[in-house]
Amino acid sequence: AELNRFFFKYIIHKKPYVTIKIAQTLDGYISRNREKQSWITSYKAKKVVHRWRSEYDAVLVGAGTINIDNPLLTVREVTGRNPIRLILDGNLKIQKNNKIFHDNFTNNIIIITSKNTLPKKIESLANYGCKIIRMPIDKNGRININDILIKLAEIGITSILVEGGQNIFSQFISEKHADEIKLFI
Repeated sequence: AELNRFFFKYIIHKKPYVTIKIAQTLDGYISRNREKQSWITSYKAKKVVHRWRSEYDAVLVGAGTINIDNPLLTVREVTGRNPIRLILDGNLKIQKNNKIFHDNFTNNIIIITSKNTLPKKIESLANYGCKIIRMPIDKNGRININDILIKLAEIGITSILVEGGQNIFSQFISEKHADEIKLFI
């Protein structure tokens, strides 16, 4: 059951298996500064996370993580396949100068945005080779996590490593969509 947990969740529930990876300080913060990138774990932890990325179909972050941390979300510290890079960005606030849009894997990016997003914004990101998925928003102006998971399962994604940020973690946890949480302190 443990070895095939991704497959079983996908087959039985028609949704990807979701693992949330959180790194926090001893006093409970996930960043030293909300406005700029701050590294709070070690190289050893980074290597472990890169191994996890190679084991999951996709890695998911929000627009804030892309704009503040400027991650690549690829596998570099170990040998393995790169996951599909999922960016949840309801209003397309991501900046096009981020590293993720300027590597050799832009065709491996899926941006999940709202159906209300202006076509001009979508077109400018699609020109980078990214796939765009437009989703309806709920009464709170958010894209429903359950709907996202169903849609991602429909395109064959069986497992997701959620890497950030705080709003994304909170949504997945409060709506009970996390199958597992891996926490670095």
